[in-house]
Amino acid sequence: MTYRSLVQASLMSALLITGCDGGSGNGGPPPEVADRCIVPSTQAGLPTSADVIVYGATPSGITAASEAAKLGKSVILLEPSAYVGGKFGNGIGVGEVKNLASLETIGGMSREFYEQVRSFYGPRRVQDGLHFEPKVAERIMRGMACAHPGVTVITGSPLSTVGKSGTTLQVLTTPDGKNYTGKQFIDASYEGDLLAAAGVGFAIGRESSSQYNEPSAGVRLFGASHNVNFDPYVVPGDPSSGTIPLVDAEGPGPYGSGDDRLQAFTYRVCVTRQANNRVPFEAPPGYDPGQFEALARMAEAKIASGEGLRLDRLLTLQGLPNDKFDINNVRDLSVDLVGASHQYPLATPEQRREIAAAHERYVRSLLYFLTKSPRLPVDLRKAANKLGYCKDEYIDNGNFPRQLYVREARRMLGSFVLTENHLTAREAEKPIGVGSYWIDSHTVRLFARRGTVQAEGHLFTDIPPYQIPYAVLTPKASEATNLLVSVCVSSSRVAFQSLRLEPTYMIMGQAAGAAAAMAINQNAAVQDVDYPTLAAQLRSDKQVLDLAK
Repeated sequence: MTYRSLVQASLMSALLITGCDGGSGNGGPPPEVADRCIVPSTQAGLPTSADVIVYGATPSGITAASEAAKLGKSVILLEPSAYVGGKFGNGIGVGEVKNLASLETIGGMSREFYEQVRSFYGPRRVQDGLHFEPKVAERIMRGMACAHPGVTVITGSPLSTVGKSGTTLQVLTTPDGKNYTGKQFIDASYEGDLLAAAGVGFAIGRESSSQYNEPSAGVRLFGASHNVNFDPYVVPGDPSSGTIPLVDAEGPGPYGSGDDRLQAFTYRVCVTRQANNRVPFEAPPGYDPGQFEALARMAEAKIASGEGLRLDRLLTLQGLPNDKFDINNVRDLSVDLVGASHQYPLATPEQRREIAAAHERYVRSLLYFLTKSPRLPVDLRKAANKLGYCKDEYIDNGNFPRQLYVREARRMLGSFVLTENHLTAREAEKPIGVGSYWIDSHTVRLFARRGTVQAEGHLFTDIPPYQIPYAVLTPKASEATNLLVSVCVSSSRVAFQSLRLEPTYMIMGQAAGAAAAMAINQNAAVQDVDYPTLAAQLRSDKQVLDLAK
């Protein structure tokens, strides 16, 4: 069978079992169906040794594992959580592709994902494959993970420690005491935990504009929040009273300066207006409408100015099949919890759970606030009350996504660091794929200045397609010679804002899987994998390596 037919067979078998038939809107992913390669860590008799150990069953990790297995290697794919598929299937219902033209720059398994979406829904319903229900995306991801024999996906397996001999990783240990040994390792996690445990250098936060001579780097100022002036202080006009929630008393450093701050995280929630599938928004435990004082004051200022405020100025509602919507952020007072992400990359597992819980409480509270607050326009509240969570999504998690949208964390510092200038130059040595997304950063900080709430950190810069070099996947040879990184790759913070989307992660994951298999075959360090052989394999996989003429 071809790769596509293997994935399609797994997908359709799973969806027929669940009653999700491409249009019914019923059912959801069960804990186990046709994808028998996915097992919990508590199951007895699981393998602990393989040719390739992949950490993180994100879309990038899945493509890495599948590619290595297709090339004849045994693979153990370790996932810290109980779920497979990362943000595809855990919130995001859109393809994270700039436009249909840029879809032509995406090949390999990344493109195959969209083809599977189209195949499932039918071309008359979904023309481009870029809009899908999370439960369908999760099934496709699980099918891709199990498309080739030789892959074992073990869930509930967070990393504890890593054992090395010189620059060679030998063993990954999980908290339950299991030791996973392999010849090659791939870090496909959103956080870069494996690369850090392996002693590989990394960066967090924003470089200054002078570090890599990047025009878009460092602190960015873009003025009043939502382009309207409103007071930042608890007692309006009185700085001594302190600032309202979400607003810092102190502003950022000089324009272009670096810091350790990150853009805001969120949960990408799937909602519906369909009455028979809608679960009304409710106040979560700990709900405090005072958390949204900034939003309320912004709304009042908009109304006072005569501009007014509609729901689509607070939420981006992107249409999905079966009358559903993917909610994303609008500017700096929306579903993003601004200022709460900065500690996440270096946090302990328990601290990360607390940070994720704070984001979930914020998003649930916001959606409820939009339906109830008397300080918001009546028409806005009526529009919000027509929405609700989907009964048939995340049925094991209160119809709420399980995966926090971690937009950035660590970034590896390899011998080569991809920068904004490499993106604009477009051509790269030893390309493994093509990137095409905007340089896109959400708000980093809200702060008080001159008696108003200001926002900074936003980037949204269009760039033409560019080649992604193999070197972004490899650490310094002095640090690790059998480790590849396919998410937290070696790039500047600005460049990462274009790389940080799932289709690009999948492109880099597939290349990492192929390179890992070849490093074994060639008995070579990952830095020394024969590029012509790698490029030939990626082209045979229908990956796009060249820029359109």
